[in-house]
Amino acid sequence: MKFELLSRLAMACCDGTRPYRKGENLNELFIYTEQAAAASREFAAALASALEAADDPQAVKAAVGDMDDANGKAICDYEEQGFINGFRFAVKLFMECSGGPAAGKGAQQ
Repeated sequence: MKFELLSRLAMACCDGTRPYRKGENLNELFIYTEQAAAASREFAAALASALEAADDPQAVKAAVGDMDDANGKAICDYEEQGFINGFRFAVKLFMECSGGPAAGKGAQQ
């Protein structure tokens, strides 16, 4: 078993503050999609509106419905973002394991 791969996977899960050798910072592969960012903003707005309506039970009911819709959309968008990042990571690992270009050696990300 190649422990270097496991070490790199463990590093990819950390907060990114450790020093990396060239090509080892797998956090660089992670991208944030605009859909996930927008869904996160919509959820925050729905939550703020629910908190503002705390004194009016009818408004709270409506705000909770909006919050549930925004939460569902955020979940779907974050799942898509996770798929995209997982696919990019898998392609990078495949390229490295098959002898293709590796990070820091002219590979396109």
